Amino acid sequence: GRRPQDLYAGAPKNKVIEQIDLFMEEDGVSPKERCIIAFVAHFDRNFCYSAWKSIKRKFLAENWLDAKALAKGIALKKGLLEKGLIKPKFTLENSLKIAGIENLSKAHTAQGDTKNTAELVKLGIHQYDIELISLIKSVPQDPEKEEKPGHWSSLIDFEDVEDEISRNLDIP
Repeated sequence: GRRPQDLYAGAPKNKVIEQIDLFMEEDGVSPKERCIIAFVAHFDRNFCYSAWKSIKRKFLAENWLDAKALAKGIALKKGLLEKGLIKPKFTLENSLKIAGIENLSKAHTAQGDTKNTAELVKLGIHQYDIELISLIKSVPQDPEKEEKPGHWSSLIDFEDVEDEISRNLDIP
């Protein structure tokens, strides 16, 4: 329900980014060690990288966990992605239903989507034993070019780690 003129009443972008940077730096780790969790993470990543680049700064996180991939892992463990079955559309709302989580608040609000995504991640870890490290994508911001996802990577140092969830789902 926001109108363009409502957005102009907000704080200047450079001030908002400065506050976000200060908050992120409170953990005392480097961007290579920091991970953002989001549902459809490439959207948030592209938004952040573009905003920070516009004021000649670098976003302070390089690792992204897409909770949509986590939801696919839950569906796989529940046997909902067996061959021959119709594949569900993985929206946040559908992912919550698949996981058996009651939607905590209205969709498409920052606070609501954050709470719902957090519940999905908690459930994926505690009830379905999803290995999150394999879902983390390392995508450092390159100020010289448009950001595109790199390879699936791990925060731990070993080679040829295959993402079992992606392999079993037959998705890129």
